[in-house]
Amino acid sequence: MITKSDLLQRLSARLGKEPNAPAVLVVDDDAAITRLCSLVLERAGFRVETAGNGRDALDHIESTEYAAILLDLQMPFMHGATLLAILGREKPQMLKKLIVMTALPDAALTDLRGAVASVLRKPMSDGDVVHAVRRCIDPAVKPSDVGDRTARAQIR
Repeated sequence: MITKSDLLQRLSARLGKEPNAPAVLVVDDDAAITRLCSLVLERAGFRVETAGNGRDALDHIESTEYAAILLDLQMPFMHGATLLAILGREKPQMLKKLIVMTALPDAALTDLRGAVASVLRKPMSDGDVVHAVRRCIDPAVKPSDVGDRTARAQIR
């Protein structure tokens, strides 16, 4: 019997294998969010890699050029804000490729707005994730260019 997890792994293995597809890094300690974002982005044609914390993400960023990076702020080992500070100091051009995913209140995000490509509020829809990544890669993208943004699959 095939489990739901097995099916998701098989689907994920088949999607996003286009060698010229833009690479996206998803950084979140919540495996469910990482998996959902990966599936949604692979289905949209992106090549996706994942990291469970800021330390692992930094290793990925050192070895791969990403078109966009989805980053959760609250993680173990290396907090997302720490990773932001390191990138701001050592690779400031990367900040414009960062999409922050968070449930933190707006007051906690005032310093981020304008420094990163965008901020996605959790829970977010799959359409919001795809749109944010496409807009990060091409700022001229408008919501109507992305496709159906009425999808209500929530990613918490």
